[in-house]
Amino acid sequence: MVIRPIRDSVSRAASDVRAAMVDPTRVHPAIRDVSLALENHLDTLARELQESAEPRLIEQTRRLEAVLRDALSETWAIDRDLRAGPVDQARLADLATRLEKAVSAEFDLVAEQQRGDSALD
Repeated sequence: MVIRPIRDSVSRAASDVRAAMVDPTRVHPAIRDVSLALENHLDTLARELQESAEPRLIEQTRRLEAVLRDALSETWAIDRDLRAGPVDQARLADLATRLEKAVSAEFDLVAEQQRGDSALD
């Protein structure tokens, strides 16, 4: 299984959310970008799991998938709440932190996959 890193899209989305905390006009576009990044990655991850999952990495991959799904659910909730008015800065900070942790978890997963493939020997 070759997992495509989400480092660029989700990491950038996390940075955009943090920047939007300073400029409220950027919150809604940042949240939309987070949604797109997460939806795209979850689709890719699900396809890769179905096609060529390495048994030793399935549990770790499933945990990452759960983190991404939770972040996506919160992103949708924030988007919904934004329609009614501003959202709490703490929610935005928490979302950015979740995204950063997901990026880190995926980096660890990719590194573990490469170790198994003897790519780092």
